[in-house]
Amino acid sequence: MTALPVGINECLMKLRIPLSRIKYLTIISAYAPTLTSPDDAKEKFYEQFDQVIRSTPPSDKLVTLGDFNARVGRDYSSWEGILGRHGVGKINDNGLLLLSKCAEYSLCITNTLFRIADKYKATWTHPRSRHWHMIDFIIDRQQDIKDIRVTHAMRGAECWTDHRLVRAVLTLHIAPLHGNRPKTVRPSYNVARLNDPSYQARFQQVLDEKLQDRVTTEGSTEKWASFKKAVNETAKEVLGAKTRTHEDWFDKNDKVIREAIHTKNKAHIEWLNDPSSISKHEKFKALQAKVQTDLRAMQDQW
Repeated sequence: MTALPVGINECLMKLRIPLSRIKYLTIISAYAPTLTSPDDAKEKFYEQFDQVIRSTPPSDKLVTLGDFNARVGRDYSSWEGILGRHGVGKINDNGLLLLSKCAEYSLCITNTLFRIADKYKATWTHPRSRHWHMIDFIIDRQQDIKDIRVTHAMRGAECWTDHRLVRAVLTLHIAPLHGNRPKTVRPSYNVARLNDPSYQARFQQVLDEKLQDRVTTEGSTEKWASFKKAVNETAKEVLGAKTRTHEDWFDKNDKVIREAIHTKNKAHIEWLNDPSSISKHEKFKALQAKVQTDLRAMQDQW
């Protein structure tokens, strides 16, 4: 690996892994103070955790792994985007600190996103009550949630331990780089004029004159470039640029169509002003049918 882990202190460590030429994955390993630790220790940890997140470039993919000694509960409606619908247990003070930090930096606790059995969510057993709780988390940016395939606890350790290993499966989506390529505008000439013998003779004459002025060594790479330039200059001078027209049947009959539609719209307004009038309604319907028939006839004739 080109990058090595960087120790921030005894509770925080960071590793930055290159994914592509300009894209990186930053992994933060954290161990937060326990619930019974002094408030000063908790504040110091979250201040340092805040500094580590701030020092991570916004373009990096960020994944935080750690034992936060926090219970975040299952109130996903109050912590929308931070908690999923599949949390465990109730929130405690440490959990409130963690959720507040996640809300500040738009982070998501991925352990709560997936609908799996509670035995695959719980990561720590209480020494006295022997109840299992979720206090170890894998946290990702909300914008990169699509990278997380699943997060769950690993059961079946060969030795006794009060913690379970938490694993996440990621599929990293890296957008390809598209360089800024210069736009090449190819000239378009009115080559239809070459059907006229006078244009053919004029084109040949001008091209011969330009080629005589450009004498190059036989077989050199400059010969083709010189010939190409001469042809383009001759076409521009003799043929001129091609004019594109998008004329259609309604362009040719524009005046007639406008008058017919105007008459129909006028009859429609008269009927709307007097909706109880049967004669005005029939007049509008007749004009509407006539306009439709005339338009179809114009299109067929064109």
